[in-house]
Amino acid sequence: MGIISETYKALHKQDDRYFRTTSLHLASVLFARGFTLVNVDRTDPEHCQFVFRDSFDLQELASRFSARKAILVDAHKFIFCSKLLRRKLAGEPF
Repeated sequence: MGIISETYKALHKQDDRYFRTTSLHLASVLFARGFTLVNVDRTDPEHCQFVFRDSFDLQELASRFSARKAILVDAHKFIFCSKLLRRKLAGEPF
């Protein structure tokens, strides 16, 4: 293996402290519900990842989202968070 592949593996190593998603909608729900957004990982520009501090509650909410179960979120807060995260995807500093 070359140095480039080793560097790529190191950058994409999963860390148990963080939850990552490429879904803007899930990230907007999590952010609107008050979970801590740590970073927007732009390592792969076509598949940017929203990085949140992981917790049991976050995992449970993400599972509900994946199972298409009802999640209560303030509509105005969701829209604000969605717009903010879109700006972050466009490259606005974090």
